[in-house]
Amino acid sequence: MAAKLKQIGFKQMKCDFNYKSISDEVIQEYRNANNENHVLFRVLNKMLSEMVDENKNIKNETNVTKVLSEIHTNPEYDLSRDIVNQVSRSERMVRTLVDTVCENMVTIKELKVTEINFSRDLLVKEVDQFISHFRILPFDVEYKLIVKSKQDVVDVYKEKAQEWDVKDSVPLKPSHLVIMRDTPDLWPIDLQTFMQDLYDSIQSNGFLLTVFRYKFTEPEIALNSLNGKAVLNNTELGLRLEKFIKIANQIGFRLISTKSDTIGNIAILFRNIVQKPIPSNNDIINITGNDYNQWFGVLQERLIAAKDADNKTDNVWLVANDSSINGIIGLMNCLRLEPGGENWRYIFNYDNNSEKIDFNVSPYSDILANDLVANVVKEGKVGTYRHLKLTADYDKCESTDYYLNSGKMGDLGGIQWYDSRRIPQIKEIYGVNNKVIKKTRVEIYCAGISFHDVMYATGRIPFGPEQVFTDCTLGCEYVGRRADTGERVMGIDMGRTFSTSINANLHSMTTVPEHWSMTEAATILSTYCTLYYALIKRANLKRGESILIHSAAGGVGQSAINMCRHYGCDIYVTVGTEEKKQFLMKEYNIPEHRIFNSRDILFKNQVKKATRGLGVDIVLNSLSGEKLDASYECVANSGRFVEIGRYDMFQNRKLGMFDFVRNIQFIGIVIDIVIMYDMDFFHEFFEWVHKNSTNGCVRPLTYTTFNVTECENAFRYMTTGKHMGKVVIEMRKEETNRKPFKLIKSAPMTMVTVKTFFDPNKVYIITGGLGGFGMELVPWMLYYGARRFVVTSRTGLKTDYQRWVYNRAYSFYDDFKYFKCEYVVSTADGFTIDGTNELLKEAQKLGPIGGVFHLALELNDCLIENLTFDKFCASIDTKHKIFANLDQLTRKLDYNLDYFVVFSSITCGKGNGGQSNYSFGNSMCERICEQRRRDGLHGLAIQYGPIGDVGVFAETDQLLTMTSIRKQRIHSCCDVLDKLLAINAPIVTSHIKVDQVKEGGSRKKRMVAELWRALGIDPETTPNHLTLGEIGLESMFAVELQQELEREWNMKVSVNQVKSITVGMLKDYEAGNVGELKKHVEDIKRARTFLLKQKFIIPGERHVRLNGVTQGRPIYFLPTVILNFSLFEELTKKLKRPAIGLHWTREVSKLSTLNAISKYYVNLLKDLEPNGGYDVVGYFDMTITCSKLMLKEK
Repeated sequence: MAAKLKQIGFKQMKCDFNYKSISDEVIQEYRNANNENHVLFRVLNKMLSEMVDENKNIKNETNVTKVLSEIHTNPEYDLSRDIVNQVSRSERMVRTLVDTVCENMVTIKELKVTEINFSRDLLVKEVDQFISHFRILPFDVEYKLIVKSKQDVVDVYKEKAQEWDVKDSVPLKPSHLVIMRDTPDLWPIDLQTFMQDLYDSIQSNGFLLTVFRYKFTEPEIALNSLNGKAVLNNTELGLRLEKFIKIANQIGFRLISTKSDTIGNIAILFRNIVQKPIPSNNDIINITGNDYNQWFGVLQERLIAAKDADNKTDNVWLVANDSSINGIIGLMNCLRLEPGGENWRYIFNYDNNSEKIDFNVSPYSDILANDLVANVVKEGKVGTYRHLKLTADYDKCESTDYYLNSGKMGDLGGIQWYDSRRIPQIKEIYGVNNKVIKKTRVEIYCAGISFHDVMYATGRIPFGPEQVFTDCTLGCEYVGRRADTGERVMGIDMGRTFSTSINANLHSMTTVPEHWSMTEAATILSTYCTLYYALIKRANLKRGESILIHSAAGGVGQSAINMCRHYGCDIYVTVGTEEKKQFLMKEYNIPEHRIFNSRDILFKNQVKKATRGLGVDIVLNSLSGEKLDASYECVANSGRFVEIGRYDMFQNRKLGMFDFVRNIQFIGIVIDIVIMYDMDFFHEFFEWVHKNSTNGCVRPLTYTTFNVTECENAFRYMTTGKHMGKVVIEMRKEETNRKPFKLIKSAPMTMVTVKTFFDPNKVYIITGGLGGFGMELVPWMLYYGARRFVVTSRTGLKTDYQRWVYNRAYSFYDDFKYFKCEYVVSTADGFTIDGTNELLKEAQKLGPIGGVFHLALELNDCLIENLTFDKFCASIDTKHKIFANLDQLTRKLDYNLDYFVVFSSITCGKGNGGQSNYSFGNSMCERICEQRRRDGLHGLAIQYGPIGDVGVFAETDQLLTMTSIRKQRIHSCCDVLDKLLAINAPIVTSHIKVDQVKEGGSRKKRMVAELWRALGIDPETTPNHLTLGEIGLESMFAVELQQELEREWNMKVSVNQVKSITVGMLKDYEAGNVGELKKHVEDIKRARTFLLKQKFIIPGERHVRLNGVTQGRPIYFLPTVILNFSLFEELTKKLKRPAIGLHWTREVSKLSTLNAISKYYVNLLKDLEPNGGYDVVGYFDMTITCSKLMLKEK
């Protein structure tokens, strides 16, 4: 965009551009996104839209000056808020440096931090979070901000902020960490003096974290050139940075680490270090990974001595250079938190295991000088291990084999493509009815969306019993080619049909008629399948019968019209729009007087009138609520009401029984049950389809296609109610050759979400599989395909609960052979090579080994000073020795394992006093996983936090209340495992942090923008007072907005209440102002509460006094709609005349006309005021009666 301005002739843009041309469509996407961090984009967009005319010429000078002035003065266009400048506070830029500070201050209870930052882009929020979450027992943080103006500080941090005029001395106080963000405002200060002040304020061994720009992007240079002032260039930035580092070294700072990006940001960590002497041999302990006896006693003695020593300044160095498989990292993370461990350091030489540690030569001399706790020499560099959030696309990969599924969100934003390459191809399985089903692979070309798919995806109805058997119930029809024969086939399945391929049931597929394309075939499957079962099998449709077809322009509706025309039926229909009405009249020649509106219940009387009061023989219903009731009344005597919708079924809506005396039938259709249990149904159905595929009975429908990148749009298009016929997702284009064709082209390469599946023909070994997590892991793996397990336990089935779970499993498998599996409990000794060999042989009797999951553990939590050597070894060996033996022997197999996993612990990564042995063993296992990854094998260590529901922490709550973590539910652990098994990282952690900040803004804006598009309106030109219901908000979008309000703001509202929201309220909500919307919802709730408190009792008295005034001419109040006078309560209190309410009595209820009611009240008033001349107040519907009284008075 900057280049466009330069090319147009805006001479003030003083820079050269080397840019890649970007399409206008991409630029428009950025405009629609309206991301608050895209300041640079907004500035350029404003210039292009307001400074350039339609002929792409620069407007007059006055206009240019006005626009530039607004850009310079409006905070909205402050470039410090652009994402380019916010990169510096991203996790991968700053967190590693902040964590280094925390790691070396881990024994301090209160961490004092000072941030000097004259920009609007403060680091306090991120840094505060990083520090709070570093330890399991969190730091107390005293955070001070030094800023140019408190106006730039958000309210939550204002009390920590202090303004500073650079002409005065910097208001520093002693800190463990000082953060300084360099900005031009600080450049006039004498750098030497300023840095000396920084140095003096940092406590001994404290840190200085600085953030600089080392270069500007070209558009930034261009915009900076517009302010008419001296412009900084990249050369000056480089000189500033170079000078800063030089003075830092002169003053005494030690440069510890730098982190930079390619955009132009760099963060540098310095340390105010107290130089340490070269350690003596007595201060060095060699930690070996195989013989703990060599060093355990020495380590224990030194730790006790350090705890009792008067001089706490001498460092003790742990050194590991015997092997890359060493647990020193986990050991030291815990030792540091034990009494005496404050001044312990470690060196782990990951690369050269035979190299002697000499503190006189690099890199060990630098390690000594930096005096950092953790020093891992790996790939020629000195560093340490850090927890970093997985990238946003950590669970994404490119694939040509994928399927569509709905996520956990319960709305359309959650549907996405998943990788299906790991789904095993099985030739035979047991069905849910315990019958054998033969399968074959089908390459899918296209699949149609049914209304039920949309209901599932939007969360309006829950998934049915089929979800017990598959993780994906989305989709039920497909068209493609058999991979083995190349034939064109179409079929129906229980789910996973929006896919590039499917392991399809042979009994539920058939060939595509030669005269149909695959897309045409996709339009008839679920629609005609449902109708064949509903109308032919269940309702026994006869020739010449009358039928009312709801939503007749949709896929099921058009199919029903074709069928019923073939059977010579008398057809009546409903539609939702005029466009659909015209479509049916033109396409199917349905007379206009037989087409009714499905958006209200007027069709009931219209159908009765059209049928001379008889009604129709069959109602094919997909409507819900009061429209279902109205449809029910349209059924003639001895007729049939066929319900193919499910919403009211799931809501357990009541249905009046009286109409059954007319000998009518209510037929509920849930075709999923038929698909699951009735294998013979498909033979009959497909035979009927082929028989009627040329006579007009079964005819392809009109359709709209979407490609794989537009799947969400396809579902949203269905929710608008604008579609006619069928909506089809096309995975690949059909060839012109309709004969059998085996050279099937791949589907488009697409970014998909990774997914874990297990091979039922392989065996999975789970050590410690009879523990709490293990007994939950087995059914989870079973659900995703595993069928053969060997679980290990030293004692076998020991507890009643273990035996009950084991026996329950086999009992369940007998009832549902689909889940039939082999489940072996092994007592083989995994601590020895022989015992591990025995374990592998037991497993191989069942089949090839697919994976190892190492869950076994033995906790002997105790401070090192009180720990026996046997207990120390027991915890380590249970984790490491068993895992190492399995690693060694499985490498000798003639195939690679799919999974090799150890469940490690968060204490290994963060440290926890008293768990040094357990963490040492876990750390050894983590090194094995790294080694396996380097060797091209699977290896994954998961540092789980405390787990709820089951396991060693299941009943422990009190211990966690003071920590920075909480228990993770077992189902969440399994959900995470699903993703982690499919990624390449060797070591990951999964735990629940306390007080995570929820970011909902971007999602909110996206959801509202989608709503505007779905409604087809421009919010800028639509009147603010119009409600969403008046505009025509579909119920499914109302449900999505309902879920959004509940999820983000805990506002529980009904769908009808959502439809009462105005355009103005929604625009405020999109802008971040939720106040009006909350007030509206509260008003509705208060009104509802008020109405619920009203007692709708018909009084016996004809009138009642409403105030205590007895003198003066009375005012008479006619009754209100709520049958009492509470609406007039405040008014009557203020009146100085008698107020009398005229009740609505039972006598009035018997009157049937307005004239009769008016006459009643005229006579009543004559009784009360025989002389006439009375004042009457009428409200709402009684104003008509009031007018009648006026006429009578005249």
